[in-house]
Amino acid sequence: MEKETQKMETTLTARIREERGTTASKRMRRGGELPANIGGLGKEARAIAVSEHAFEKLYRSGAQLITLEVGDESLEALIREVQLNTFGDKVLHIDFEEIQRGVTLQLEIPLVFFGEPAGVAEGGVFQTILDTLNVTCLPRNIPESIEVDVRELAAGSNVTIGDVVLPEGVTIEGLLPDDIVAMVAMPMTEEEEEEEELDGPTGAEPEVINKGKDEEESKD
Repeated sequence: MEKETQKMETTLTARIREERGTTASKRMRRGGELPANIGGLGKEARAIAVSEHAFEKLYRSGAQLITLEVGDESLEALIREVQLNTFGDKVLHIDFEEIQRGVTLQLEIPLVFFGEPAGVAEGGVFQTILDTLNVTCLPRNIPESIEVDVRELAAGSNVTIGDVVLPEGVTIEGLLPDDIVAMVAMPMTEEEEEEEELDGPTGAEPEVINKGKDEEESKD
């Protein structure tokens, strides 16, 4: 099932940058610019810079498809990857992908659940299984998000892919109609918890092989 959606398409001005490296990137950010790259359509990736204020305004509002003005060029581009600092509150680097209008794209779209599930009032616990969906669509049909109404979700029931109302021109990839998106589960009784403890594993705790470190340094 499909529904109409409002698309966001915005213009962002960029300049070609010659400066590279961590030191140059830090200096740019202090000056109110963000380092970025633009690639796609078989072209060699180019290093560019955009206004930090202008980009963050678009990014925080959910924009994905933008018109990127680079010198005398006007490019249609997707915001493919945004690198944030450790706290997730500051943009460090952006990757843009130039696209061609009229050509189908594959991308990841966030799910937005709204409404209070009826089953919660019955003692159930609302649980989301998926937070995003991989979809294909034309650039003009890219939605900011896909909404899922869970108000009528009763205790012990679920929402499947087949129940999701898709925006116009959007197709879900890699999932089946019966795959579960969200559910209202009933808490286990004391008897069920005891049975699970008896049936559960009794081995040692899993070994931690490697623990990575957060990195705040941006890409060139």
